[in-house]
Amino acid sequence: MWGNITEILKRAHRTHGIPLLIIALLPFFYLHTYLDPGETYRSDLLFRTAKGEIIKESILEYGDFYPMWNPYLMSGDMFWARPNSADLLYLPWNLIFFLPALDALKLILVLNIAFAGISMYSLMVSLNIRPQFAIISAFTYMFNGWLMEHFQTTHFSTLAAYPFVPLIILFTIKACKKKDWVYYSIMTGILFSLQVYSGPDLKVMIWTVLIFGLYFPVFILGKNMKKRVAKAVYIFFLIAVVLLGLTAHRIIPTKETLEQTQRLQLPWETASSRDIQPRQFFTRLIEPIYEGIPKIHRTGFDQNIGIVAFILGCFAIWKQPKKRITLYLILVVILSLFLVTGSFVFYVLWKYVPPFGGFRYLTRTVVIFVFAWSVLAGLGSQHLFSSIKSKWPLLSKKAYWSIYTGILSLLILNLLVFGHTPYRDEVIFNYEDAVNKNPILKDLSERPGYFRIHTYETNGIDWSTDFYTVPLKLEHILGAETAWDPRYLNEFLSIANKNPAKLWGLLNVKWVTAQNKIDVSGLELVKEYPPCTACDPHERLRKAWGPYLYENTLFLPRAYIAHHAILVVGETSAAKNVMYSLLISPDFKTSTTIVVLGPKEKIDQYDLGFLERFDAILLTQGSVGNSPPNALSQYIAAGGTIFPNILSGETNANPNEISMFLKTLATPIDPIEDNKIVRNSFDDIRVSLPKSGGFLVMSEKFSLYPWWHAFADDKEVPLYVSDGVITAVPLNEEDTIEFKFIMKSILYSAIVTLFTILLLLIYLSTRIRKRRQGQTAKEENGL
Repeated sequence: MWGNITEILKRAHRTHGIPLLIIALLPFFYLHTYLDPGETYRSDLLFRTAKGEIIKESILEYGDFYPMWNPYLMSGDMFWARPNSADLLYLPWNLIFFLPALDALKLILVLNIAFAGISMYSLMVSLNIRPQFAIISAFTYMFNGWLMEHFQTTHFSTLAAYPFVPLIILFTIKACKKKDWVYYSIMTGILFSLQVYSGPDLKVMIWTVLIFGLYFPVFILGKNMKKRVAKAVYIFFLIAVVLLGLTAHRIIPTKETLEQTQRLQLPWETASSRDIQPRQFFTRLIEPIYEGIPKIHRTGFDQNIGIVAFILGCFAIWKQPKKRITLYLILVVILSLFLVTGSFVFYVLWKYVPPFGGFRYLTRTVVIFVFAWSVLAGLGSQHLFSSIKSKWPLLSKKAYWSIYTGILSLLILNLLVFGHTPYRDEVIFNYEDAVNKNPILKDLSERPGYFRIHTYETNGIDWSTDFYTVPLKLEHILGAETAWDPRYLNEFLSIANKNPAKLWGLLNVKWVTAQNKIDVSGLELVKEYPPCTACDPHERLRKAWGPYLYENTLFLPRAYIAHHAILVVGETSAAKNVMYSLLISPDFKTSTTIVVLGPKEKIDQYDLGFLERFDAILLTQGSVGNSPPNALSQYIAAGGTIFPNILSGETNANPNEISMFLKTLATPIDPIEDNKIVRNSFDDIRVSLPKSGGFLVMSEKFSLYPWWHAFADDKEVPLYVSDGVITAVPLNEEDTIEFKFIMKSILYSAIVTLFTILLLLIYLSTRIRKRRQGQTAKEENGL
């Protein structure tokens, strides 16, 4: 048996060893300057590097391999269950533990290009395409304009998921053609799951699913259609079961997280943006039309396949248009054109199929056009040389290879020389120097205690400074996230602009950097720093080194005890409006009082014990039923205040009365010393308390998410939304409050995934054992 295996490997090495070696090494030769240690230019990879630093810290300092929370961006935010977060199950990610995060991720990007070529080569060989023509498909798939654009912009999850497309289609075809369809179906499901873990934002996977499904109508056409339909159903079902089982641990928590953001259903204008219309097909998808001489390493954003590959693909269609694989590829191309134009096909997907509702940028759909035409290019080249041989049978071997070398050279010139440049036309800088020689941020990183910072010129998710702040362990109130919580970004931070120092102070913002001197009440200039000569010189990122540092005089500590509290009750939108009106009121002092958003809309849903914790209650629209509850009367009798006093017949609150009342709330907050706050992990924070009542207030967004729980001396207590987005916990005489992130779906989905893995291991081990027994029997019988 082992002799046969060795012989098979030797034959494979002789036939495919050199082509595979060329495919594997060419990206490293072509992109070698990209791999210079520490050297980079500004790109999305830097934001991914920041996330790599978070994972490393979570594992190396806390032993937590799956941090659910990220303390460094957005005043704390969801992490692992984000669709754009990293996953260690995508094995190349683990290089970040052996190399600096930036260098590891750059290496992974180049490895992805090589893997894509090997993957396409494997598909072509399985389609009985000879190695020299499989290389043409591999080169086209590795260096087309679409992929080079994504490499240039370092769209990490797209590049990681891209290589799996040919392998998924390869095993799908085998499942349909071979008798051992169960094995090939399982392998297809496993490959799909790896694609999900490598690119959890599904920017490639959802389009792979479409072309995977498109193969089945092509397969069932022919003899024994009923049997083909039945087999297709079985294959599809088994692949779906394996895929869902293996990815349950990833998909279910991510879906829950997305429900808290704006990304589940994007507006049509956003989803259908960056389209390519029919009049642009040739210049955008095939080959740009030049004015004058074609440029070497063209800049811009074309998704072209190259004129050489296009001509070869056309030859394949012309020679064998009715062949099953050709027909399938034509359908994939047609589908891609319907998608990229934002036609009714894409509209139906966006409107009625949930995963597509959160999709944006139609040029991302070009991935399936690139796949189909790369395969057609290999098919066409083999047809071309078969035609040459049939027309000129006496053609010498040397002439044959000269023609082949000429075509391959034209392809390389078209894609690698005159194609889309994989590099940005920007100044390269040393990332480590940029971080460690940034004078203002380096100084802030060395200051003790818990605090957050803000970059005055950063107003949203674009052009953030994560890749400077995260390595220095500086916590920021903004960050680069493609999915965000509108309650925080769109509501709270928008209203914060009306009184920045006060509301940023609620978020524990102690320091604010600015490029120019600013005049903002509550922010006092502390120091002007020298410029960072080692930093990224991009004009939009010069803000990362100030040079002006301001201290927020309205800064509040990360944790404190509040002795005054106001409860706002009513319909959510009305109650929020009143809450924010209070926060920006000049009479409301964040240093003495908190405002709690009622967790229930009706006042009669609260008992007296809860109401007595508050100095006043503000009743808004929808808060009162047909008659005032008895608890409200008891609350007033005990000295409580309500606005408006509905028991006295008032229907509207008097602003002057509220203003005067706020001035009576004078007991200051009691700060919790920073050394009393212990971070056991990003998902577990323990706070030691003085013996007192009131509310523990944490400048954390824990209260916005159902997965954060608070435990007072190991007994669970409620979390309430305080001061817009932070967290308040009612106290009695507790010694500690521990905040833990507990997402039950992670446990349930992990059980599903582990059970699926167990079943697959049993099946695969049984299959291997039976094949070995069969091979042994053949050897014993002399076969």
